[in-house]
Amino acid sequence: MVCIAPGLVPGFFLFSLFASQQIEKLTKGMSPMSRHFSVLAFILFFFCAAPSHAAVLAQVKEDFKPITGYVIMPVDGEYLIDLDATKKVAVGDLFSVIEAGEKIVHPVTKEVLGTLDALKGLLQVTRVKSGYSYTRPVEEAQAVERGDTIQRYTNLRTTFWDYTGQGETFYAELRDALPALEWRDYGDAQAAKPNAPVLPDQTTVHLFFILRHDGLEVRGPGFEVIHAYASPASAQASKKQPLPAAPPSAPVQKPAPMKGL
Repeated sequence: MVCIAPGLVPGFFLFSLFASQQIEKLTKGMSPMSRHFSVLAFILFFFCAAPSHAAVLAQVKEDFKPITGYVIMPVDGEYLIDLDATKKVAVGDLFSVIEAGEKIVHPVTKEVLGTLDALKGLLQVTRVKSGYSYTRPVEEAQAVERGDTIQRYTNLRTTFWDYTGQGETFYAELRDALPALEWRDYGDAQAAKPNAPVLPDQTTVHLFFILRHDGLEVRGPGFEVIHAYASPASAQASKKQPLPAAPPSAPVQKPAPMKGL
């Protein structure tokens, strides 16, 4: 017995209709036994080739999990941070430089509930070393200083472009899984998305989640690819003609290593 998650039922139903039409064309004229094995092979290929909704979501959640660290020191226009691969840091990761603001105090219990933090700057990882990593400033910011708190993928303006027409449920799950990001409303994002994935002029978006039938890409402020994933099975259910490919990503700048480190 095959169990299908409720969120995948619409996509699975559409896939079934599409698959039945294709199988009928491909197996026309075959013997009943040959048709039986062809249908079985087609189903096995689909479930093995297309990762589950949950599997893709879990990997994205792991890659974009917030991590807290500190700025160590400035180095030749870059900044060293105290995080490395042991903390799952990777080249391309974005770190918000956080400036702590006014404390939020409960009026009755006087418990400190948090702080009104502000985004002081944005750093992107260019190299990962043992015990530390190099980062570069992404946009104009206040002076980043030694000891500043940094948080990975936190308080970043994020949009989701759905080129499948079936990604609203997946968007909602991503938003719930990554609450530290500032997600644009699904409808607003679709109304504003270009016909093909390109960097909009004068955008203030930090992260672009781009869902197509052939996969999910996450691109940074300069439209460079940060992570790419196979498309979840639900997004492949009614595959149409592929969209024009997004332009190749610009490489993350990697300045010459500093002597003595």
